[in-house]
Amino acid sequence: MAGKPRPNLLARCDADLSKITRFTVGGFGNSVDSEAAVLVTSGICRQSDKRLLDDSFAAFPSGHSSFSCAGLVYLGLWLCGRFSLAIPYLDHVAPAANASATKSIKGGKSAPPLWQLTAALLPTVVAL
Repeated sequence: MAGKPRPNLLARCDADLSKITRFTVGGFGNSVDSEAAVLVTSGICRQSDKRLLDDSFAAFPSGHSSFSCAGLVYLGLWLCGRFSLAIPYLDHVAPAANASATKSIKGGKSAPPLWQLTAALLPTVVAL
C-alpha cells in the first residue's frame, strides 16, 4: 500500500515559502493562495539532515496504521470462521448423455446469507 507522506513532514521540512514558485512542479497551483494544490519538490525544504527528510517522505502507512489494518483483517477472518463462511465449492460435472442423470452443479451447497458476509467483510473493507 502506498499513501500520503507522513503527518510530520511539514514540521520536519521547514519549507521556505518565499521560494515556492522556484520549486513548483506540475501545473495545477502556482502559489499558496491558489485554489488548486501546489506540488513542489523536496528542494524547498530547509532541513539539512537528508536521512530525517527521507524518513518523512516515506509512505504514510506507519506502524500504528499497519497494526490496525492487520488487526481488522484478522477480525474479518475470525468472523468468517465464526459464521462458517466459505466460498461454495463448485464441482465440475461433465455433461452426461442422459440429462436427467446429471447432478446439481452446486452439489447442494449454497452461498451464505448476505448479512453474514457483509458483517465478516466489513472490518477488512474498513481497514483498507
